[in-house]
Amino acid sequence: MKVSDVEIITLAMDTVLASVGGVCIGTREIVDHQRLSGAGYCFSAASPPFLSAAAVSSLRELDGNPALLKKLRHNSGLLTKQILKIPGIRIKGGGCRLSSHQAHRARRLHAQL
Repeated sequence: MKVSDVEIITLAMDTVLASVGGVCIGTREIVDHQRLSGAGYCFSAASPPFLSAAAVSSLRELDGNPALLKKLRHNSGLLTKQILKIPGIRIKGGGCRLSSHQAHRARRLHAQL
């Protein structure tokens, strides 16, 4: 799939980049519509500059050190494997229960009691 086939791309900066908020990328028409329609929700407060700098620094570190992502995937797999051993815990992703193999490959997981 080409990026141009997608109307809007959203990126969360709070969960993985030691920052807050997020970014939306799209055509001028889509972004203008979002900006005008969501002004009370999205643009009522700007991120403090130091948090934006932290996000940029995190992206530079990840870009310059691909081994970090490999280590993260490995550690995530270890954590998932241990969580699956806890009685009564189910792992879900995308609204459905996942097998252990699927859970190891998922980008986002939800643990459910």
